[in-house]
Amino acid sequence: MLLLRRQYNNDLRKLRALDLKLKALTGSDAHRSTAAPSSQQTSGQHTTPASPPSSGKQVGTDRKKARDVAAISRNVEDLIDAEHPSFNQTFTLESALDYSRYDRTQLTLNGFLALDAIFLGNLAVEGVASDTLTYSLTARYGVSNRMVLNLTTPLVYRSTTYAKGGVGGVATATSETDVTRQPALGDASFGMSYRLLPTARKLDWVWNIDITAPTGKHPYGVPVQIIEKDQDGVTTFSVPANLPTGSGVWSLNTGVSFVRVSDPAVLFGNFGIGYTRKESFSDVDSDPATRTAGDIDLGDSVSYGLGMAIAMNENTSLSLSFSHKLTSKTRTRTAGSGWTSVTGSDANSAMFNTGVTQSLGKHLSIAGTVGIGLTDDAPDFTFGLRMPYRF
Repeated sequence: MLLLRRQYNNDLRKLRALDLKLKALTGSDAHRSTAAPSSQQTSGQHTTPASPPSSGKQVGTDRKKARDVAAISRNVEDLIDAEHPSFNQTFTLESALDYSRYDRTQLTLNGFLALDAIFLGNLAVEGVASDTLTYSLTARYGVSNRMVLNLTTPLVYRSTTYAKGGVGGVATATSETDVTRQPALGDASFGMSYRLLPTARKLDWVWNIDITAPTGKHPYGVPVQIIEKDQDGVTTFSVPANLPTGSGVWSLNTGVSFVRVSDPAVLFGNFGIGYTRKESFSDVDSDPATRTAGDIDLGDSVSYGLGMAIAMNENTSLSLSFSHKLTSKTRTRTAGSGWTSVTGSDANSAMFNTGVTQSLGKHLSIAGTVGIGLTDDAPDFTFGLRMPYRF
């Protein structure tokens, strides 16, 4: 018991000594902080007390957060730049690779129904499967914080497989052939984007206008190659001798796009109309033995789209979007006749798209998109890869 009391007294003395030392240190710090007022205080000038200094760790964290916010904004801009241009860069050079797959099969009936159940006549199955690969180079130049100019030049590769069943009136007879177009120049376009509000806001509106020139190979007057004939010498299966890479006409597309910032998501959308100019061609007939001059009036279009982009982290962003385009019928006219609408030339194309962008540094990003066709006139599948480089 005596030993325990002695141990208790020793520990108590040590605690009292430590308490005295702590009070002495605290009093010394308080004295230093209140002593020797600054020259501004002695001269009667009012000064605002300084904030307590942040630790080095806190400053580093704040700087990292600022860099992350800038990186996220840059990623989102890269994702939605195709729909709504950004006005932060002086010059951007973008390489893009786009692939689309179109596969259609239809049943052709030549006959009639007997007793609403039995078909009397010939059946023919026709199929077209088309693959298109386009490499395009786009240059964007920011004239000011409200105007951006862009120029796009595409290089197009096409391959199409034509198939037909019931050739020559025989239901079991089938024929198939491939037509390939080596890479060639497509239709180049020049455009401008103008910010309708003087500065970027949470809801930013931009007016876009693009003019497309017929620099690619047009599809009019293309000769055909005969694949099959029947016993009477009548052609039953023929395909184009080559494939076009352009529309052959001048076109104008204009509309507005918007971006709504709702951190961490960004909502974007667009609405536009397309107009094509009537053009005359020396030959609009596919028969290689004849040449028929005429005029072509491609259908005009109306389109819109809605989407959302989300920053997943400082380097990666995700986007989801929907696009819809309606195109009116094409009309043709030959010498001495009026305008005639081409049956089946109107289109209703809707797509669902998803995309991901990855920052590769301060100047370079890579963005990939995948599209799924929702209507018969839309491509079955699309894939795009874009690499914008900001100077």
